[in-house]
Order: sequence, then structure tokens, then C-alpha cells
Amino acid sequence: MDTSQVGRIPILDVSPSLPGSPWLPKAFVGEVIPFEATIFREGHDAIGAALVLTSPVGAVTRVPLRLRAPGTDRWWAHAQLTEPGNYTFAIEAYGDDVETWLHTADIKVAAGIDIDLVFLMGQQLFDRGSQDSARPKAERAILTKLASTMADAQLAPNERLAAAHDHPCSLP
Repeated sequence: MDTSQVGRIPILDVSPSLPGSPWLPKAFVGEVIPFEATIFREGHDAIGAALVLTSPVGAVTRVPLRLRAPGTDRWWAHAQLTEPGNYTFAIEAYGDDVETWLHTADIKVAAGIDIDLVFLMGQQLFDRGSQDSARPKAERAILTKLASTMADAQLAPNERLAAAHDHPCSLP
């Protein structure tokens, strides 16, 4: 393994691939292809991952990868090929700040510890995401509403936390 290419969030054992072969993996139009990779990071922060599939005409599709099983580092997604020609793909991985915050918030709210601080952090997190002009307008509106909900001390902590769980998003 060439460790010069391993970053803070390593992505290893990517498939489909034919290591050591001069031939590229092949598929038919309409075929559903499984994509997989081993992805992990040091520490306790959550990660997210996505398949970035580029069609022969340059159309880019992002497909979220899911963890194959809890406690493993194997991520996967399926994608269907819709055009003939050579596709390219990449696997992206990133620290998932929302999932990390949700995990912490679930624990602290249930224990009644640092609740004001937890929701201040949530408000700041969702505010930051709502300011990202690269995000679709509808997504920014959801993040703005979530930030407002996190700041609303009139709501019970469980209600505020439920709102964050009801609108899953990631902020890579």
C-alpha cells in the first residue's frame, strides 16, 4: 500500500476495481453497480462518505454511502449506469459534524448535562450550514429553521433534539 496517499480519513480497498490489471471494470447500461470502500478515522467524531459518479458526458451524480454494518469500517452504495461509455468515480469522505453533534446531544440531553451549551453548539452548527451559498436554497431554509429551533429555550430539550433528528443533513 502506498501510504503517501493516505490522509486523515483513509479510503482503502475501493471497489469495483481490478488491481494489477490493465482492464477497467465493465458493466452494461441499466446495470446496478455496487461501490464499496473501507473508510475510517482516528478519534470519536463521526464520518460521512459519498460516491461521486461522472458519466461519459460529464454529468456528476453524488450518492451517499452507508455503513455496511454498525461497528465496521466498510461503506457502500449502489448506482445505476444510464448511458453507454466510460464512467469515472471517486469516493469522498469527510468529518460529519452534524452526526457528531447529534451523538453528543443525545447523550447529554438524556443525562441532563450541559443542555444550554449543547443547543448553542447546535444552533451555531446549523447557522454555519445555512450561510453556505453552495447549498440549495431549500436546504439552507431547513438549516435556518433548525438553528432557530435549537435557540428556542421555550421548547423542551427533547423537542429541539427531535427536530434535529427529523431533518437529517450533513455538513461536510
